[in-house]
Amino acid sequence: MAKTLYRKYRPQTFADVIGQEHVTTTLLNQIKHDNIAHAYLFDGPRGVGKTTTARLLAKAINAHKKNGEPDESTDIVQSISAGTCMDLVEIDAASNRRIEEVRDLKEHVKYPPNQAKYKVFIIDEVHMLTTEAFNALLKTLEEPPSYVVFILATTELQKLPETIVSRCQRFDFKLVEPEVMQKRLQYISEQEGKKVDKEILRSIVKLSGGCVRDAESLFGQILSFGSNSITIADVQSILPISSSEIIKTLWQSIVDYNIEHSINTVHEIEKRSIDVLTFFDDFLEFLRFVLLWRINPQDTTPIYVISEESVDFIKKTVKGFTIKNIQDIIDIVIRYKQYVGMSSIKILPLEMAVIAIHELFTNDDAESISSLLDSKSVETNINNDQKDEQESATIDKIQIWKNIIAEIQLENPGLGQYLVNSVFVQKGRVITIIVGHQFHLEVIQKEHSLKLIERFLVPEFGNDFKLCIELDESIRENNTQSDNTISTILDTFGGQVVED
Repeated sequence: MAKTLYRKYRPQTFADVIGQEHVTTTLLNQIKHDNIAHAYLFDGPRGVGKTTTARLLAKAINAHKKNGEPDESTDIVQSISAGTCMDLVEIDAASNRRIEEVRDLKEHVKYPPNQAKYKVFIIDEVHMLTTEAFNALLKTLEEPPSYVVFILATTELQKLPETIVSRCQRFDFKLVEPEVMQKRLQYISEQEGKKVDKEILRSIVKLSGGCVRDAESLFGQILSFGSNSITIADVQSILPISSSEIIKTLWQSIVDYNIEHSINTVHEIEKRSIDVLTFFDDFLEFLRFVLLWRINPQDTTPIYVISEESVDFIKKTVKGFTIKNIQDIIDIVIRYKQYVGMSSIKILPLEMAVIAIHELFTNDDAESISSLLDSKSVETNINNDQKDEQESATIDKIQIWKNIIAEIQLENPGLGQYLVNSVFVQKGRVITIIVGHQFHLEVIQKEHSLKLIERFLVPEFGNDFKLCIELDESIRENNTQSDNTISTILDTFGGQVVED
């Protein structure tokens, strides 16, 4: 019977263990200096190498090379590898959780090893032991014979009594990073003489969630197709249908402020029978990368999870959005995702999410976003980078002021209504709000009104600004203001009109 990939490529040295260097480095140093603890506790997610590392430790403390790695040339290490060593006892606490099993273990501890230097007890899923079994184990851990080493492994550290944890050297294992996992899969494919599409590797990395065992098990199914060159089309029956192209199409329609195209794209998901909840998750992952690259365009962390083409696409389209814009979009997607299980029409929450995203931006905002992506619209006396920064700042201020007005309306509807048709101006650290009615001016200038406005301005603009309220009677409700007058105000103060 052929071995599974996980067994076939099980690490034989500490150097082979991926993603846990913070653990293996410390263990190697202990082994080289003969500084062995009597009890170890390995905790962390499943399938990341806890039991494998425990077996390597059992080998190395009994026979090791100068660098601390197990010496495979020795009989004791070979017998441990073959599973025939009487001095290595492995116990699955999930199946042997009662006090009787622990009492048997205590009897076993009394006898010195037959051929090894240390008798090693590996207790997997130790959190499954009963309270009585823990109490019995505790006494053994407190004063074990010098020839005994315990290695406890658990995926649920919080279920262990503190008395057990405190008597062990604890090592925290972690999920494997995407780039490390992808390199591992690439290595296996080369060893197997297979050429595998990178999109497949990225999909496996994503589905595994950092679990090596899951990744290698799924990869084993894919390699069993038999062909020496495996494409994404070959594995559609195993891997979920990729939604990356649809996501890019949807994002482009948002950038273009084309709501009709966005809805048509959503309906394409139905036609292709793509799971709506999975699409929500994929879209959120995409938006996460959009946010990361908006914050730091040089970030390379996610490139192992999505394709190079998607990376280039995001970098080209992200410039027109502020960090706040992207955060708002992510908030909407998360909010509507929770309704998928509640709606009899599965696609409806996604349709609603897309509509809500488009409603974030006014037509003016959308035109600004699109213009940032059109090099022809950049003025000749301002370079591209400066233009991007100025336009992004403009969109940000407009949206921030609108959000502030909305918040004020919740606490003081009258004051909020007087601010709806105001002109918001920021020049340096001076913020000026211009209104069109004397009565509005008098209400806004009252102390309690100013304090309320300032309270919402501070989180966005800091607390070292000066707030001014001014009157210009040419500004009227219902958009009756003179375009020439507004232009003069904007030229003078460098502001932006905020309207419903």
